[in-house]
Amino acid sequence: MPHNSPASEAPDASVVTRRFVPEAGAELVAAAALALAVAAALLRPFEYDEAYSIFLTHGVARPPWPEGVFTKADIADYFERPGPLGGIAEDLRRTDVHPPLYFWALGLWRHVVEGGFVEARLFSVLATAAMLAGLWRLVRLAEAPPMAGFAIPALAFATVHSGATARGYALALALLVWGTWFLCRDVARGGGAARILPALAGGALLGAAILTGFLAALPAAGAIGVFGLMALQRGRWAPALAAPLGAAPFVAYAATFHLAQDRRDWQFPSFDFDAALFRSAEMTAAAFFGATPLHFGQVGRLAATAAIAAVMLAVGLVALWRAPALLSHPVRRILLGAGVAVPLGLILLGVLHARIPIEYRYLGFAVPFLGIVAACALRDLASRAPRSAQALLGSVLALQLAGIAALPFSEATRQLTRPAMAAATREATPEAIILVPNGADGVGLVGALLGEAPEHRPLRLLRPGEAPRLLKDVADAQRLVLVRLADGTGEQAIEEARSTLEAAGWTSRTPGLHGGTAGRRASAPDATDRRKPEEEDLAEVLLPPAR
Repeated sequence: MPHNSPASEAPDASVVTRRFVPEAGAELVAAAALALAVAAALLRPFEYDEAYSIFLTHGVARPPWPEGVFTKADIADYFERPGPLGGIAEDLRRTDVHPPLYFWALGLWRHVVEGGFVEARLFSVLATAAMLAGLWRLVRLAEAPPMAGFAIPALAFATVHSGATARGYALALALLVWGTWFLCRDVARGGGAARILPALAGGALLGAAILTGFLAALPAAGAIGVFGLMALQRGRWAPALAAPLGAAPFVAYAATFHLAQDRRDWQFPSFDFDAALFRSAEMTAAAFFGATPLHFGQVGRLAATAAIAAVMLAVGLVALWRAPALLSHPVRRILLGAGVAVPLGLILLGVLHARIPIEYRYLGFAVPFLGIVAACALRDLASRAPRSAQALLGSVLALQLAGIAALPFSEATRQLTRPAMAAATREATPEAIILVPNGADGVGLVGALLGEAPEHRPLRLLRPGEAPRLLKDVADAQRLVLVRLADGTGEQAIEEARSTLEAAGWTSRTPGLHGGTAGRRASAPDATDRRKPEEEDLAEVLLPPAR
């Protein structure tokens, strides 16, 4: 990464500031973030909806799972072999709520490397590397303290986690950062005077981010809006129009996918303004610090939670105190507009849809921009109270490192797909059949569970309304092992299967689970809502009637 850009020679960089934030070391920060992302990509289990990325780029958005007993070898192609790219757009319009750019890029990548699940995750690592390269340039344009301005967003949980999952967030972040850089590059010195081509390129990249993930529209709109206002204030109509024109084709095409789908309001809680504000603060903390408190015992958890809250409050107060100075810099105005647009936009969407659509991954779109602004505020504090600024920056980075260092290994931030299937496998004798609930869409959860399944053990999916066929398929089994990780439809299938088997004389070897709740609910990833798996609660053994 270059260290000799013109912005690095800004005259306001005082001796105190240089001591506070040394310029060397950004490469080490980037290497650490990417190394953790690679380790997490290799070691973490399947997460909810990652299988959708794999199946869609195989060419079958909703795999026709076998009706009877099968093994993972029978369905291996769905996980391992890439398919044609031509049907992706149509599959998305028919089956899901995502725009296509990430899936096109992932499908092309899988064809090039001839890879499956791990290779799909490594594509996100590459996208994160591209984002970090753009982030460094954005830090320089903002005349932020180089090390702090780079490290705070680079070491954020949302940055590293998105780089370790086979979903579109990492690519969207890369496009957002580079698109914003194009908008900022010609206002960094001229206070808003921009040429047309950089503005057009920036708008196009921000539009491409929206074609990767719909909610990338929030920071994109914030950046383009502030850029356009600054250009119009100086009578620069051409660049003010060029940025939205660059984005327009991508936005129009993305809209055709958004309008083709039924809304998924059911997956979010009902809207309450106070709850939305709290949720926004909570998920912003999760985006920067992840599940740091969950890595400690009860006392340590409370202390870490209090420390995160105190650090966020302190940085926020410093930013408010230095707001006039921050807003005096044109690049920082654009960054602040992009960052603040995310939580405000999510709350507005909540008002419009009467739901709270706030998750940490969505707040992750604000991380690069708010992270740089926070570093600028701390640099201003350092010129007046260097020890306080050093302590605050050190606290931020320490809490972030605690959140991401354990990401590849910690149970606290893993979903339960691997523990559930591991518990079932331990209970399964060679003659046993593992029963897996199919789930609401036959992809998100069941795909992750099947991805963690052992290669050659018999498997059988549970679907509602198939009692006679189930009894026929398990008639010769010496044991059944029921995976108890399910969504709403999966819970119904579990209850029906248990009732059917009980009526046929099958008995549970786990009395505490027999006749109890259907299963542990599965949910989409949430860095602040993890539970240590109780493996005895994830699998139930059923024994056949006496023969």
